[in-house]
Amino acid sequence: MNVAIVQCKREESFEANLSKAASFFAEAKGCDCIVFPEYFLKKEEKRGYSHQATTIAKERFASLCRLYRMHGVMGSIAEKRNSRFYNTSYLFDDKGNALGRYDKINLERGEREWITPGRKVACISTRFGLAGIQICRDLLYPQITQDLAQKGAKLVFCPTRWCSYSARYPKSYLTRFTEGTLPKEMQALAEARAIESCCAFILANAAGETPKEKLLGRSSVSMPFYGTVAILNHNREGILAHAIDKKLLNSASGAYGKEKGREKRGVRSK
Repeated sequence: MNVAIVQCKREESFEANLSKAASFFAEAKGCDCIVFPEYFLKKEEKRGYSHQATTIAKERFASLCRLYRMHGVMGSIAEKRNSRFYNTSYLFDDKGNALGRYDKINLERGEREWITPGRKVACISTRFGLAGIQICRDLLYPQITQDLAQKGAKLVFCPTRWCSYSARYPKSYLTRFTEGTLPKEMQALAEARAIESCCAFILANAAGETPKEKLLGRSSVSMPFYGTVAILNHNREGILAHAIDKKLLNSASGAYGKEKGREKRGVRSK
């Protein structure tokens, strides 16, 4: 399975971001699956929400998956359902069908003011096997990935909008990093999730910077045994293409002694 991870900067215009997405699809032609970052099409704000834009985004993304015969993880987008807002990611197949969706469970501070947290993990059946989705801050909570692994997911997609600086971040966090020093937790956690849950952890982070935030970039693929096996080691726009080694994934659980059903949560195997 060849996956293309898009690391892109979000423009001010919704239409410009849709056009940019189409360009990345064309560049990734020939890959089996393409993954975009969190909130890659529109700003995460209640005031500017448009149901029409959300509908157009899903329809356009589905048509691109169909055109390029590629599965696609639609980063994430704010979506209103039953009078509530969610931070939602969709997984489409190569015919443009929505195979499933995931609503972000662990919200960041600003989101909590208007976004409703999701209530369950999403393990989705694809022709590549079972796949899970989690979004950005979910990375801080190992139970999300572990629950997906227990359901059989060997592929975990993680769209993020992780910053090295953000005006929204607390001072206690920002003072930890001086100019030229980058936070390491995103990559360390992605590696840990891949190893502890015996999965391919596919992280798509955003690129670029504004006066209020500097995106970390560093989109990557992490695998059992090896940790990071591919990375865009910068915060500029680009595509990271990588072939997922399914044989390695299939052997990891046995090698670690973590075959399904052998271990129970909170109980050590002998």
